[in-house]
Amino acid sequence: MKKALFLLLLILSACGKNGRKQPKDISRWEGMEHNLTAESVELDTALLEFSNIIPLDDHIIFQQYRAQKQFYLYRQNGNSLSYMGSFLNIGRGPYEAMAAEAFHIPENNALVIVGENFYGSSFVIPLDDIKNLLNPSTWRNHYNEALMAQARVAPVDTTSLIVQKGEGRHIFGITGMDNSAIEDVDITYPEESKDLSDSERSSNVYFGSRIHKRPNHKQFVYSTQDGFFVKVFTLNNDGIVTEQFDLFDELPQYTVTGSGKVIKNESNKFGLIIATTDRYIYCVDRRVSNRTFRDCMQVNGYPLGYAKTIYVSDWKGKARIKYTTDLPVMRVVVDNRDEYLYGVTRSEETMEERLVRFRLPKLD
Repeated sequence: MKKALFLLLLILSACGKNGRKQPKDISRWEGMEHNLTAESVELDTALLEFSNIIPLDDHIIFQQYRAQKQFYLYRQNGNSLSYMGSFLNIGRGPYEAMAAEAFHIPENNALVIVGENFYGSSFVIPLDDIKNLLNPSTWRNHYNEALMAQARVAPVDTTSLIVQKGEGRHIFGITGMDNSAIEDVDITYPEESKDLSDSERSSNVYFGSRIHKRPNHKQFVYSTQDGFFVKVFTLNNDGIVTEQFDLFDELPQYTVTGSGKVIKNESNKFGLIIATTDRYIYCVDRRVSNRTFRDCMQVNGYPLGYAKTIYVSDWKGKARIKYTTDLPVMRVVVDNRDEYLYGVTRSEETMEERLVRFRLPKLD
């Protein structure tokens, strides 16, 4: 009898009123609003752009796409940053890449750089001395030919990678840094399509989606480029899925023509941008759909690509708080202490990008 009662309580706790499951949409954050006020972050050496931001403990790395060096290292002192140097030339040499993405792996005290255009090369840089970033002789250079055909690549740690596959029913695979086969992760695409093959669905609907890692854990967030679909999943040391759930479950909205062309519906939303820390998942809502993106300035009051609304959950999927920033921002990241949220805004006077940060309240 006690066992039956316990099971009933579990079922009821997973359901809302009238026995229905709780919605996996923004309604869970109603009544949790909190306003954030920006403060400027001053750089002693200016940058032309902030293509990506990678916060470390006491330093910040910025990426620029339109410069000979791809990454720029700054030491942090309050809301001011001091330039230390730049690294990773654009090129095809031993310690170069035509394009790349950098990931901080705090559990291994390392920065992992994954080369793009085309995938294959990756670099592991130990961070026991921050100056290693500026000294390629301390880097470990890896190459895996199997990465060439993948849609997205991110590190699991300093020895293995998770990829969004370019074909097949399984979204993800696991492989090593150096030449090795890609093993499927047992997670399939969230919807079946009678009109598209698996490879067409991957390249035409889900291409551009992103994988984000929880620092210090083998837990990941997958966010689609279109639609409000966000999946959280956990892997064990053998790459087997031990837990998964959908944080948001609104799929991309599209139509397939008779010739096989994919057309996004007007109701199709632009996907959520994700930032992660050890404690929380930050979901940035640009509040744009295929219907409104041309009139984004008129509808939202800020340009396309920017946002002011951020939904925060813990790693169990519980809604915690909804932030509204006083300035529209993009390139949103959060330091791993959950003290500051960083973003890039644009000056209305000069139209130049500038870095700002927002102090976050303690949630625990």
